[in-house]
Amino acid sequence: MKMIYCIYNVSVAEVMEHILQNTNEKNFQVYDNVLAKTAGSLPRFNTPVWPGYNQTAMVQTEDETNLIKAICAHNLRESDVNEQILVYSWTIEQRVG
Repeated sequence: MKMIYCIYNVSVAEVMEHILQNTNEKNFQVYDNVLAKTAGSLPRFNTPVWPGYNQTAMVQTEDETNLIKAICAHNLRESDVNEQILVYSWTIEQRVG
């Protein structure tokens, strides 16, 4: 099983929702109002100096292939790096419950 961590500008939230629906992901959590500085984009601290904020999605999946492909397709279409979705993944070694 894999854990997929996605971080993105709140302006991309609807896109991410569609990706999760279209890839039939069933196990995920979305966190709103995430303050962050991520590689390659402007900080988003919801302040006058650094306006805006992020959302994150944590996805637990057996096969991340379709999800990663859909996110990569979005990123290829989106030339503004501040509107792209960053993705990190790792293997879940144990699940309890």
